Amino acid sequence: MQETLVTAVKKFQAFQGRAALGTWLTGILRNKILDHLRHLKRHPEAPATADENSPETDPTPRNWPNAPRFALPCSSAWIASR
Repeated sequence: MQETLVTAVKKFQAFQGRAALGTWLTGILRNKILDHLRHLKRHPEAPATADENSPETDPTPRNWPNAPRFALPCSSAWIASR
């Protein structure tokens, strides 16, 4: 997604307005996805074998003080106060 926006900003001068802006952006995104799929086909990656409990697979950053599992009560209180 980010690559799509970066490409759109770089190529915006080439946008001729013959299609809607959303259509143009969708085309860029489609091409990025196809490029990625071609890359995966040419360079298959080895399947990950990491243990589920290993630090490499833990999605919570170590320095994140309000991890989602701890932030839920706070967000529930905020919703209730609305």
